[in-house]
Amino acid sequence: MLEIYEIIEPAVQGRTTPFLCKASDNKNYYVKGRAATASGLMKEFIAGSLAHRLGLPIPAFQVAYLDEVLAKAHGQNALECLGSGYVFASECIDSVTEFKYEMLKQVNPSLQRDILLFDLWIQNEDRVLTDKGGNPNLLWQSSYSKLHIIDHNLAFDPDFNLKLFWETHAFRLQFNSYQLDSLEKQRIESKLQESLKSWAECWGKIPSEWKEDNEETKLFDFETTLNRLGEEVQGNIWSKLL
Repeated sequence: MLEIYEIIEPAVQGRTTPFLCKASDNKNYYVKGRAATASGLMKEFIAGSLAHRLGLPIPAFQVAYLDEVLAKAHGQNALECLGSGYVFASECIDSVTEFKYEMLKQVNPSLQRDILLFDLWIQNEDRVLTDKGGNPNLLWQSSYSKLHIIDHNLAFDPDFNLKLFWETHAFRLQFNSYQLDSLEKQRIESKLQESLKSWAECWGKIPSEWKEDNEETKLFDFETTLNRLGEEVQGNIWSKLL
């Protein structure tokens, strides 16, 4: 298992207070722990796994282990935000900037559509971007003209606001001009179905400690979530189009 060898510094942004760390493979990762909650870490891992299976541009990630001695040595803030034990580690991408509204035209329209449909499926409202700003949880790597999607700890929201989603999602304008015919809908459903097949494998990789903590808080109802995802890949997702 990947181990965290060094805690470098807290990230500049992030409500879940991730820390930049160096791991046993000598790579840098943004690491989330206690502040993200067990349910948030589970959502992050599951959503990331589904995104990866769909071929969406998400940084490599995995569960890692952080020793309590290392967390304590870095100071109280690291201990409170990261805790110790199993953490979520997302590989650091070099030379990226936060995605801005004026960059929209640089992103392939089909990729915009795929990301929006993914967020619609996993009920992720946390991709907000308008001409007035926002927090899209998107990174832009200008040297490769490449987009990266990050931060899915708020996915699978049981209180998902469909109207707000369509008003604020970063790629809503591109999608509104796109027409889906029946063949295209079938193609998308097939991709989502293939992605969902990874659920069992993904679930098996989640640390039992996260599952036990979530059992106490009941913040992530994974059975209800799985049932909804399964229904939507059979065509129910199209009822969420506005």
